[in-house]
Amino acid sequence: MSEIDLEEEIPERVVALDTETTGLRYDQGDRVIEIGAVEVIGNKVTGVNFRRLINPGRPIPPASTNVHGITDDDVRNEPKIDKVADELLAFIGDSPLVIHNAAFDVGFLDHEFTRFLNRPPFSEGLRVIDTLLLARKKFPTRSNTLDALCDRFEVDRSRRTQHGALLDSELLAEVFLHLIGRRKRAILFADYVADGLEDESKRVIVRVKGNDLVRQPTPDEEQAHELWLETTMRKKGITPVFDVVTPTLDVVTPTPLAEEA
Repeated sequence: MSEIDLEEEIPERVVALDTETTGLRYDQGDRVIEIGAVEVIGNKVTGVNFRRLINPGRPIPPASTNVHGITDDDVRNEPKIDKVADELLAFIGDSPLVIHNAAFDVGFLDHEFTRFLNRPPFSEGLRVIDTLLLARKKFPTRSNTLDALCDRFEVDRSRRTQHGALLDSELLAEVFLHLIGRRKRAILFADYVADGLEDESKRVIVRVKGNDLVRQPTPDEEQAHELWLETTMRKKGITPVFDVVTPTLDVVTPTPLAEEA
């Protein structure tokens, strides 16, 4: 497995992938029970999907069922991994994988391939983009769970009442497009400012980079924003960063805040 350097051009076609498992530890006997994958071409989630339930050959603990909703009855008549592996690899082809917390899913799939199929690791020769690592670089001071990223980028996750490999892959595909700038949204200045604006060392302007969409606010939006500043910040004795500096798109400098862990 190799990680793609995002400084290089990302291929047009990528595949967002997620798994569900019987538990958290493949080294203690846990197995993959669902694989979901979603095709992304350019800036579009194409609707071409891959989803398979897999019979793990062992019971699914109730605690795991509470997470993803998959029961022993759901997988009893489903194929084992040996009947699914080649289909999965064919769907992926030579496209890079997009995975959130790739170490988990890749670790499980590598174990399935080597331990139960006597084949090279699943990840051998594959390229992977880990959106968790990507998000931590972009938002180092904020939560970067899939739910948090969906909320940050206004991706509708209302259907996500439980984990599910296909649904999570669909959400991940949308989040990925936002992370790399293939999806556009108005970036709120607050997205890049940590809590504690009353601390002068944390009053920052952060460059809004290349692919993020920025537009001038309408008069009504400016008035609403000014009202918000007055009622939520100045009223509490906090000086908004907007009162300290005048944000522009050109004369802005990232501060050490963005480099903190």
